[in-house]
Amino acid sequence: MRLYFYCITKDTFENEFSLRGLDNQKIFLIHNKKLYAAVSAVSTIQYEDSMYHRETHEKIINYFMEKYPILPFKFNSIVGEKVGRGIIKKYYSELQKNLIGIQGKVEFLIRVLKHSSTQMIGTGKNAPGNSVPEKKTPYIERHSEKKILNIKGKVLAHQINRPLRDIASDTCVEMLVNEQILSIASYLVEKSRVGLFRSKINDLEKLYSQYEFFCRGPMPPYSFNIVDITKTNTVRLKRLK
Repeated sequence: MRLYFYCITKDTFENEFSLRGLDNQKIFLIHNKKLYAAVSAVSTIQYEDSMYHRETHEKIINYFMEKYPILPFKFNSIVGEKVGRGIIKKYYSELQKNLIGIQGKVEFLIRVLKHSSTQMIGTGKNAPGNSVPEKKTPYIERHSEKKILNIKGKVLAHQINRPLRDIASDTCVEMLVNEQILSIASYLVEKSRVGLFRSKINDLEKLYSQYEFFCRGPMPPYSFNIVDITKTNTVRLKRLK
């Protein structure tokens, strides 16, 4: 039997749930010592990444999050029952520590993108469609310019993300994802600091108006669950402070 993992919490779950899981399956508990996982039986290896499935997943996570301190699992966390039980047992102390670390906290996901209007598309005689021959730049010079731009981009991404890191309890930041995306960052924020965090985002949007800020949150802290049960043993455990 395969199990869909929704979340883990301490021994405070009720035994029966009115809420149903994906495919209207009954939600039940598996546990090891004082850690309980809310799961449902599934017959598939992976669900279609549809709005319906994701909304159902989110609804279940939010249901538990309103009642208990939880460690949420990402969408499509499906493994065999034996593997799932083994993971809770093997990583028991890490999961306990992780659960304590994110208690009372939520996640914000922020993408910082370059405005389309700021892209160098050329104007006047150098505009696209004109017959002015393109000036060829030596490879070494192009490489050096790209390296300088990358350094400047990383410095700028650091400057934008630093005020938010100062408010957050933890962060996961990826800088210079590509030419259009300056950074993608997840922030673990205490619920009592959500208002301050949002206010700082508004300040940064005004200060760096040449960039677009896309913010999602507050939401369950998926990015800060250190155990990815769908990975192999060698890469399953992420960082843990």
